[in-house]
Amino acid sequence: MFSDELKLSIAKRIVAGSVGKGTGIPGSDYDLVVYLNNELPPFESVLVKLKKKLEGLPGFKFERSTPYTIKFQVDGMKFDLLPAVNFVVGAAAETYNAQLNQTLQRAKESNIRDFNHNYSSSLAQFAVEFVSGQTEDMRSVVRLAKFWNKMVDLKGVYVSGRSTIIEVIAIASSSNQTNKKKPKGNARSVMSRFTLFLISMAQFSTLNITEYVNQGNLQPDPRVQMRLPFIRDPSNPNNNLVHNIKPEVINTFEAAAVCTLKKIDALYLNEVNPDIKALINPMD
Repeated sequence: MFSDELKLSIAKRIVAGSVGKGTGIPGSDYDLVVYLNNELPPFESVLVKLKKKLEGLPGFKFERSTPYTIKFQVDGMKFDLLPAVNFVVGAAAETYNAQLNQTLQRAKESNIRDFNHNYSSSLAQFAVEFVSGQTEDMRSVVRLAKFWNKMVDLKGVYVSGRSTIIEVIAIASSSNQTNKKKPKGNARSVMSRFTLFLISMAQFSTLNITEYVNQGNLQPDPRVQMRLPFIRDPSNPNNNLVHNIKPEVINTFEAAAVCTLKKIDALYLNEVNPDIKALINPMD
């Protein structure tokens, strides 16, 4: 529909973000990624065209735009629309790795900061498949971690990629890659894995998450600075997800995690069936 009217060559469209990964919770945005042929960032002119087209949708309500996305609502549902570069043409089986390799090749030719801003959306498919390829138990841990995160009050401080950061910490810690402390109970249970996530969050300032199971052979650019905390983006080895996180945010996350861990320890001690909502509320 958009291709002809807007004179854009659209290769494909995907639902990314939490919803596309299967880890969405109530209130999650829908991230819509549009892969474009013959277009390179910056996408300002493309976004202007897309916004004009979207304004004709019934129930459309514009929120804001950035150089990389349009944020809007339709009948109360929240959406982010992100253009992305399609580097290759052909059958999906043949182009999956080619798209990844071509995108990361562009990183070697670019300033890393510019690449992360302009081409992260081009890696959205790989971010989705990294998480959707996890077990259902793992995705349940991620959803529980996101509920916990939603209750952590950062006093209005914005954290770029906050949901993704929580998601990655939950997956990495559940795989015993961020700490060696074992939780009580069944190590495969959702609550035990959630406890591992909290242990990691309580040590946020020293996190060093650089490798993931089944990630493949994504090698970071040697220009990437390894400064703690470091949480490598599973789909973009050149992106530290927390490179600009503020110290007060780290302190709040760590204090909230310690608070929740104390509640869990008390429940184990007293052998009480937990009220999950009360348990995961770190501000209560």
